[in-house]
Amino acid sequence: MSIHESPFFVLPDFDDLIAKLEKIRSEIERDYDRYYQRLSPTFGPEVEKDTRLTAFAHLGGLVDSTKLAFTFMNHQLLPLDNPWWDEIYRPPFQPFDVYARSVNINRFNNAFIKLGFLIGLFSEIESTFRILLRQLDPSACNGGKASFPFIFDALKKQLGSFPADSDDLIKLLRLSRNTVHNNGVYFPESGKDDQVVYKSGTYNFVQGKPIDFVNWDWLFERLDDVRKLFNAVISNPKILDINVLIADPFAANRKTVKK
Repeated sequence: MSIHESPFFVLPDFDDLIAKLEKIRSEIERDYDRYYQRLSPTFGPEVEKDTRLTAFAHLGGLVDSTKLAFTFMNHQLLPLDNPWWDEIYRPPFQPFDVYARSVNINRFNNAFIKLGFLIGLFSEIESTFRILLRQLDPSACNGGKASFPFIFDALKKQLGSFPADSDDLIKLLRLSRNTVHNNGVYFPESGKDDQVVYKSGTYNFVQGKPIDFVNWDWLFERLDDVRKLFNAVISNPKILDINVLIADPFAANRKTVKK
């Protein structure tokens, strides 16, 4: 049996996923370094607290946490006869049999890691854009506390230009995030079906039906889309040329991309 196999579930090739993550991580780090070189002469060491950098640092942290989870699954949870499993439950509890081990690996991959990735990705967009909007106009959208669609529209108006498909990207991620909050089944407040056409895909959100497109390759593509969106926003002169530190209140709790 391959280290990537289970007799009950089809598991991803975690080595392949790690390689894809490392490629995206290199792009994120190059973005971080580019803005670091641009901003550090003005702000010195404090620059690492600037949202124009932490936007990419948070994406890097998301990649690092996901890679850690893949490595754990690849070398501890797999293979299924790994002695590590014997440490989970000891008498008087019954140990996991092979089927239960497979169930837990599948649940960990899909219900915890994949879910956390999607929620984390959207959270980085939302927190970054709220900070930038408050910097540009502290009074806009009730001090940046309005629901996110209003924040996004207000930031677009402030900057004057956004990538053409950014509305569809944000809607796709928002609806997907809302759906996975309900165990992957679409139950909108409106009670109506919805659809997003983004790039070459058409994504249907049907009332009371699960979505089935949120796989790891899809998530990695969306991560890179968000990286490019951050570049488009932060490279805008109305953001990049701000000569005061745009403090990220979450920076103290996050590790930066820089080593």
